[in-house]
Amino acid sequence: MKKYILIISILIIGTMAIGCSRPYENVTTLGSPEYKGTTVSKVAIFVSVNDIALRESTEKWFVEEFMNYKVNAVESYKIFSPLKTYTPQEMMRIFKKNNVDSYLVVNITNASENTVVYGKWGFLSAGQKKVSYTTDTKLYVLNNTDPIWEASYQSKDYSRSDYDDIGYDIAYAIVGAYEKDLKK
Repeated sequence: MKKYILIISILIIGTMAIGCSRPYENVTTLGSPEYKGTTVSKVAIFVSVNDIALRESTEKWFVEEFMNYKVNAVESYKIFSPLKTYTPQEMMRIFKKNNVDSYLVVNITNASENTVVYGKWGFLSAGQKKVSYTTDTKLYVLNNTDPIWEASYQSKDYSRSDYDDIGYDIAYAIVGAYEKDLKK
């Protein structure tokens, strides 16, 4: 009996360890040569996704990550009503009122979730949800229709499906890549 308890304990601990591992991440960036060395002082963050909770969480994490690098940032939903459609002139007026000189658009373009079962032992099975997603991100300065910096982010075998974790990992990877590109 003790042998079975030990085996089950090892399986449970192993499953938990796998579930807490970092996801595979791939960030690809591209900067516009004519804006090389351009720094921004305050960025408005726009996350384009249908799920409001994921949008708010991801925008919050982007703001926090930019602040870690001493760049002011603001969530778009704090300065723009999500229930209104704005003209470009209205948006510019709101940007200027809030001292925003640039904006970052994050499109979560592909997200999928499935459950992977690691093993079945009679009535007991061990498995976890896996999430994968892709983002397309562009940084713009005001009065310019072309982005000054772009990044794509891909995740595979992501073991956490909590919105806060997803938003944090996207922000951490993308803002970190942006800061590395600035130092090149």
